[in-house]
Amino acid sequence: PSSPAGRFEGSGTQAVWFAPEVSQTIEFTLQAHVVFSNSSSVVASTTVTVSPVDSSPPPSVTLPKISLSYPPQDNRTNVVAEGVKLTLIGNTTSGSYPVSRLQVIDSDDSLLQEWQVGEGSFRVDLERFGSVGVKVVKVRVVDVQGNYGELPLQLINDSSLLNELAMEFLHRYCTIGNPPRLVRYGDLSDGPYSKPVRIYLWPEVQPYRSLVKQACDFWTRYCGFTFEIISRPPKEDDPLPRCAITGRFDQDPGPAAETRRGTISSSFKIETGSITLYRGWQVVGDSLKILALTHELGHVLLIQNDGDDGKGHTSDGHLMAPNGGNGILPPYQQLACKLLYQRNPGDPL
Repeated sequence: PSSPAGRFEGSGTQAVWFAPEVSQTIEFTLQAHVVFSNSSSVVASTTVTVSPVDSSPPPSVTLPKISLSYPPQDNRTNVVAEGVKLTLIGNTTSGSYPVSRLQVIDSDDSLLQEWQVGEGSFRVDLERFGSVGVKVVKVRVVDVQGNYGELPLQLINDSSLLNELAMEFLHRYCTIGNPPRLVRYGDLSDGPYSKPVRIYLWPEVQPYRSLVKQACDFWTRYCGFTFEIISRPPKEDDPLPRCAITGRFDQDPGPAAETRRGTISSSFKIETGSITLYRGWQVVGDSLKILALTHELGHVLLIQNDGDDGKGHTSDGHLMAPNGGNGILPPYQQLACKLLYQRNPGDPL
């Protein structure tokens, strides 16, 4: 058709045809007339289909989103080094496509760690920290199509600073006397890490064995302890050190649980631990039961003096704060626990 008309550019034996804008699909016939010197001619033709330009904008992609509620970037909790774990807690939201995975990207854009996650809340442990020093990494949520959203997170990968914070923790919570000397559960020959921590369960607690194991698993994951759970009360001839868990579910003194520690051969060596669970513990959900058990084990294994409140608690909001705090053992406390159990009770700090 002559309307709407296209246009030709070029001369001689080559020309380019530019199609016109059309409002609907139209077929155009292009003809080439070749005239020879003897006045004869040849006509060739081709058909071209022209479609209207799609003026609608391309479909937009909504990126997934991520929020992070822990850790704080306080130059303490975010201090890390090889051999510890940093807990990351947050939430993901899908965009145009479902959430697929969570990543941490180092400051040089290398992948530090990846987890398969879906939409919603997450709690993971970062165990690889890459290059040393003060840096900003990216916590990234990726959907099934590879689209992503991310947040910056400052890390201080500094083994010397982490060790300094761990020693400060030991000074504050794991020593008694002047000069300060270390208090710990067992010694280098009979306690962790040489032997498993023996946990004895009284009959009323035995139905909750799986919850006790999950509390023990927490200390295994973050501090490397091993445990032996024994489904009977302790006997007088059972080897020391040992820890027993009993239940007084007909009593409600206020706290859901309490722990007592005992020394026999030395005031610096904890040889018995007794955890008592009350009615307040029995009536809460399993997650709170596990948190309480994990916290009470910490009174046997980690916090060895009166703490900040006179009751063996920290004031930092973490696991050993009153009521279990946020249930997290930060990296410097993990290292403090490991350093503690590399020494004998009564050693100077």
